[in-house]
Amino acid sequence: MAENREPSGIAKNPIDLLAEKLGSEWRNLAKARAFTQEYLLNLREAFAGLDTEDTSIVVFGSWGRDEATSKSDVDWPLIIDGSADPQHLNVAHEISRRLKEIQAKPPGPEGTFGNLAFSHEILHWIGGEDDSNANTTRRILLLLESKPIGRSEAWDRVLNNVLSRYLTEDRGLWQKTKDRGVPLFLLNDIARYWRTMVVDFPSKQRTRANQGYALRSIKLGLSRKLIYASGLLACFSCHFDFPDEHWRTLAASGNPQLLIEHLRSILRKTPLEILANTVIRSESLFEPLKKLFEAYDRKRAAALRDYYRFARDNDLFLTYVIINPQADRSKSVHAQADPNLAASVVDEDAEGLTIRGAKMLATSSIMANEVFVTCVQPLGPGDERQAVSFAVPMNIKGLRVLSRKSYEESAASGFDNPLSSRFDENDAVLYFDDVKVPWERIFVNQNTEMTLKQFHGTPAHIYQNYQCQIRLLVKLRFLAGLAHRIAEANGIVAFPQVRESLGQIAAEVGLVDGLLHGMEAKGQHAGRYFVPDRHLLYSAQTLTQQLYPKVITTIRELAGGGLIMLPSSVADFDDPLLARLIHKTQKSPVFTPQERVKFFKLAWDALGSEFASRHVQYEMFYAGASFVTRGHSYRTFDWAKCTGMVDGLMASYPTPGQPASETAAAE
Repeated sequence: MAENREPSGIAKNPIDLLAEKLGSEWRNLAKARAFTQEYLLNLREAFAGLDTEDTSIVVFGSWGRDEATSKSDVDWPLIIDGSADPQHLNVAHEISRRLKEIQAKPPGPEGTFGNLAFSHEILHWIGGEDDSNANTTRRILLLLESKPIGRSEAWDRVLNNVLSRYLTEDRGLWQKTKDRGVPLFLLNDIARYWRTMVVDFPSKQRTRANQGYALRSIKLGLSRKLIYASGLLACFSCHFDFPDEHWRTLAASGNPQLLIEHLRSILRKTPLEILANTVIRSESLFEPLKKLFEAYDRKRAAALRDYYRFARDNDLFLTYVIINPQADRSKSVHAQADPNLAASVVDEDAEGLTIRGAKMLATSSIMANEVFVTCVQPLGPGDERQAVSFAVPMNIKGLRVLSRKSYEESAASGFDNPLSSRFDENDAVLYFDDVKVPWERIFVNQNTEMTLKQFHGTPAHIYQNYQCQIRLLVKLRFLAGLAHRIAEANGIVAFPQVRESLGQIAAEVGLVDGLLHGMEAKGQHAGRYFVPDRHLLYSAQTLTQQLYPKVITTIRELAGGGLIMLPSSVADFDDPLLARLIHKTQKSPVFTPQERVKFFKLAWDALGSEFASRHVQYEMFYAGASFVTRGHSYRTFDWAKCTGMVDGLMASYPTPGQPASETAAAE
């Protein structure tokens, strides 16, 4: 992403750019930045002649972050990268004297700053027994919030050497140079600094009898946390921002200099600038949608961009409805007996669109702030009134929620229904009873081509369904664990035919696991962002639509009558007679009678209850009918590669009646 620049060619400060994008004006930050820069010029004059090629006077804290005020401590060390010299201590004393002369506030009493800092200790003691809290703090802050006053050669060398050590000794990083990696040695030391700060905080409170608690608490929660976050972002930028060709160069040369230069370019910014830059660049995820929508309609593109920011900034929870009611599937959407059965535009004016009709399946709608409304199903000529895309609050006038039965509400207890009593998301049909949608919330207006492209002309459909496969893998692992526990509970885990069934379930879970990792391994970068492999995603959807009900059936076969041979409810245990009979009849080699009932209640809620049946139906159809997912698989498969193999082999041997020269030419 190109830097944003002023007309003069100077890059804009990311903080100012973010403020501009948000329509804000952060005067105190700008004032502190201007004050800091002016005061550092005064310090440079005050310290003139005290530094050399082997020494740098460096400031930390708010001075290094461009956030200083007249009351800020001047935290400084004299960085020494050269031969030790008795005069170094005299220089340090002179720095203190000159600071006092200009009435600058001296460093705190801890001794971390206001003295000598030798490059040997900063560089060679990383993680060792001598790597004290003070040394760790100096090293990490040297990377994340330091500025040289005057000569910078020593400071520059120490930074390069410290980063070089972090990178060259990171074995895991060098093993991954063919892929994008994260410098974990550096990242873990930054995390260690944060832990040190957090643990050091109560210790200082104890020794200082709570004096200055409020200020130190604010520093820990704001500036220290911000420093930590900026360090993590710098490390992760090696994965997201460092070009592939540079990773290949690293692998070939073994020289980390390119990665050092990349990290230096990030760490040259203040922590707040790094964070602001990340927030600004996060909107690059929005770029494919932005380009597509701007080509369609700039006003609709602006509405989508503004809504994205609104939902993000207000941390909204959205449900979505993208499927039309079934009705008569032999007819197109607009040709139903009720032409407004599916949500349709019935009026358009200067204020927006009026929508009438139904959409489904609004999962979690009863808990959502807003709903995104569109159509993922193909629409044809005549369906333009249904080809819309918009978002509205769940409490907007005219929106009706027709919810299915709540399995949570009908659950007898947490013991009897341990899953449905806690994990029922609920689903609903939404009916739009002449809902007025303002233009600023409308992203597609009566355009069938654009309604389809918003999913398949961007990575939206891939991202949407990629997370579904992660969810499914978690569910399948849970079911596999349930299957094994059922076999143990019934004392059949050693039976060959049972192990055959368990082995099949294990293989099926492994299949989904492999497909998920495969779509990640085969994925590609779209600019700075990663898109999983499209065809392996659709392969997974096609296979798992068949797989989930198969796994459920296999586990039910393992369980047999044990799933229904259960007390009516947990209340039965309160009756002494019933409790005694339960103890006599609920037997297991691994569970007590109470544990057996508890376990099989859980198994029934996962395999046979209304809650369980809903999950089977959902996994079979959430991605569409099987012919839809198989169609996605067909159109994204590399058929040319496969047919080319067939054609190549056929061309390698003679065809009757065809001259050998023609066969050779075909080869």
